[in-house]
Amino acid sequence: MNLDASSFLTVNSDTGELFTSRHFDYEQSVHFQIRVTALDRGEPQLSTTCTINVFVRDQNDNAPVILYPVQTSGFIAEDMVPVEAPRGYLVTKVVAVDADSGHNAWLSYRIIKATRPGLFMADLHTGEIRTLRTFMEDDEPKQTLSVLVTDNGHEALSATATVSITLGDGLPVLKAHFEFVDESQNSDDLTLYLIIALSVVSLMLIILISGVIYFKLCRHHRPSLQQRNDICKSRRQPTLLY
Repeated sequence: MNLDASSFLTVNSDTGELFTSRHFDYEQSVHFQIRVTALDRGEPQLSTTCTINVFVRDQNDNAPVILYPVQTSGFIAEDMVPVEAPRGYLVTKVVAVDADSGHNAWLSYRIIKATRPGLFMADLHTGEIRTLRTFMEDDEPKQTLSVLVTDNGHEALSATATVSITLGDGLPVLKAHFEFVDESQNSDDLTLYLIIALSVVSLMLIILISGVIYFKLCRHHRPSLQQRNDICKSRRQPTLLY
């Protein structure tokens, strides 16, 4: 590695214990090696050297950074949406990054403040902003949303994005922006599938039980080998006439 390992660790010359000399930064160095030599005090002096691998574990020390909409002092990027946009129309997308790694860098999005609550939704994982209903005449022509972006660290860090949306009359409605998953419909479909699966399993169980009962009844009423032999013997015996 490029960094000097001795600047991170110090060793106690008497006990061999290693101590950190400053904070580690996972984003700068994930792994480094240090060589430690142990010397005795004999004559001649003998020594041995070992190599220690140090792996730095990431901590959630970086908050999310908003890339879009651009957030600068006195300026916020503005998005426009057609007044005729249907329910589920893609308006914009909040883009954020986190300098941490692994699960600490997983981001979630939610609207915490809106000019007209219930008009827009934020996708929890993608940050897409979509309409929850069609626009009405009493909706304000300019809408402002506050979107909270939170990472997945043990002690979560967050950032807030301000989204400015203007309703535009006469703008074309793009079909590519219309995609909405109706959770209630998905729930109904799942319920239907569960009912069908349960019915099929119940029917198969009834058929299996019926087959077992039928098999047992057939075995019960079928004459045994001894009974069949007795019947055959009785048929072979001659009838005596007096």
